[in-house]
Formats: sequence, C-alpha cells, structure tokens
Amino acid sequence: MSRSSARTAPLILLVVNPRRRRGPDTARRAAAMLRTGGLRTETVRTAPEDGTDRSGVVWGASLQRRLSRADAEGEAVAAVVAVGGDGMVHTVVNVLRQRSDRGLEPVPFGLVPAGTGNDLARHMGVPQNDPERAAGRVLRGLDEGPRSMDLGRIELADGTRRWYATAACCGIDAAVAQRANSWRWPRGESRYLAALPVEVLRYPSPFTSLEIEQPGGRTVLSARRLLMLSVANTSSIGGGLRIVPHAEAFDGVLEIFQVRAMPRTRLTRLFPLLMRAAHTELPEVSMDAALSARIDATGPIYADGEPVGSGPAVISIEPAALPALF
Repeated sequence: MSRSSARTAPLILLVVNPRRRRGPDTARRAAAMLRTGGLRTETVRTAPEDGTDRSGVVWGASLQRRLSRADAEGEAVAAVVAVGGDGMVHTVVNVLRQRSDRGLEPVPFGLVPAGTGNDLARHMGVPQNDPERAAGRVLRGLDEGPRSMDLGRIELADGTRRWYATAACCGIDAAVAQRANSWRWPRGESRYLAALPVEVLRYPSPFTSLEIEQPGGRTVLSARRLLMLSVANTSSIGGGLRIVPHAEAFDGVLEIFQVRAMPRTRLTRLFPLLMRAAHTELPEVSMDAALSARIDATGPIYADGEPVGSGPAVISIEPAALPALF
C-alpha cells in the first residue's frame, strides 16, 4: 500500500487495557490481520483511571477523545473494536451509544476476546484465544455490512443511565460479581465460580417488587423474595452460566430471569444445573420476555460484569441500538 493510499484507507480503532496481560499482544495480532484487508489500524489504550463516572466504571475517556478528533478532522472511523472481555465491551458500547445519542453517525462495533468471562463473545460465536480469526470476523462484518444489535438500558433514580450488551444482574449474581471483581486470583471464569459458595452462605434473598412490561402491552406485577434476578440480552453470565439459553440480541426483547428464594440445601442442586443449562424446569426458576422492568430493590446492579450503582432501577430494551460486526 502506498503512503497516500494508506492515509485514505478506512481506520479501525482497537481499544485495549494496557494493564491486562493479554491485551496488547492480542491487539497487535488482530491489527496485523486487519491490515491484510487494506485497513489502517490504531490502538487506543484505556485504563481504570482513564475517565470514570460516579460509580468508578471505566468510561474510555481516551476513546472519546480520539473519536472527537476524528469528527473534528472529518476522518471516517470504519469500526471500533473492543480487545478484551465483557468489561471492555461495556466501556466501548457506552461510548459509542452516547455518541449516537448526540446525533452523530453510528460507528460499528467489533470484538476480539481477551478477557476473563467473554460472555458476549461466547454468545456470538466469536473465536476465543485466536485474535486472527476474531479479526477475520470483523473483516467479514465490514464486507457484508453490520447487524443492528439490541442493547439493554439501565436508568437509576440518581439519573445514571447505562447501556449493556449481555445482562444486568440484580441479585446474588450481582453480589458474586462484586466479590469476584475484588479478587486478583483465581483468574478467568473460575473466579466467579469460587465466589459463588461464599455468597450462597450469606446472601439474604431480599424482598423485590417487579413491574414487567411484556411484548403486546401486558403488564405483570410481582413481589417476592428473590435469590437471582437478571435482565438478559444474551444467554450467559459469569463466564458461561447459561441462565437464558434461548436469549437473542437481535429480537427486540429482553429476558427476565428469576430464581425465587430457596433453602440452602437446594442451592447445591441449582448451580450445577446452571452450568449445564439444565435448570429451566426447576419450579423456582422463571423466564419472561420483556420490553422493560421496573425493579424496586436497593441492592447492587452489575451490567456486563461491571458495577452500575444500586436500585431501584428501570431496565428496558433498546432495539437495534448499535451496528455490530458479528
């Protein structure tokens, strides 16, 4: 490629956390693959101190600055690719969605997995531990055109608004994520599994009121003690717990996953079944399609494995919210 054509080639921004062991090398390998498709690549580094909101979540300030510069200079960005896990997905998705809210042209979103849970990559079938093949999926998506992916939207009483790609967790699932995120070891999905028994012994299954708006306009009210409560856009949480095996991110609905409070002796049966997606027939488990859910509870809320804040909250679907290269 000549120097002049290199300047006009479409630009791909790869967003990576330099503090993660696998991230920089994964980004380098993915970039090499993308350049074989005639694209320019640029790595944008974001770290935990690089712009945070009131709950301490990374907001990708460096990505925001780079996109703003591209807009000011009239430079077209063909895609932004998250190189990392679901936490990096969460950051990139929110930056891109906020940008669209300002009336700017949507930028397609791609993913090269390099994280611990990788639930979005798992759901979408994006190859893990193979940056070249994952980057190849981005190239194919650019060639065929992006698909418009649904996102969940969380609105808290303090005005916080957040989008997510996988699931918002509001029960013991959020408590487990909170504990797992505080540990440096073990690594990967085993950290979530190690945190489970700790929370099982102490989680109080709080009384929770729900107002669910279902497709077709029906509203369902409930009030009960809940062990687990997730509002899912995709199928799994915690590095492969397939809580809603049939969930889809392109169907315009969310899935409300509930597990009613149960004796701790029965919990020993629940989680092995979750690992095998064999829990759907348990009497304590329910799954309901929804357009929105009003949650009256004060516990922590996590989305894409990242802290959002505390309830109460309104969580709703935003159909076809983001062009995605899957």
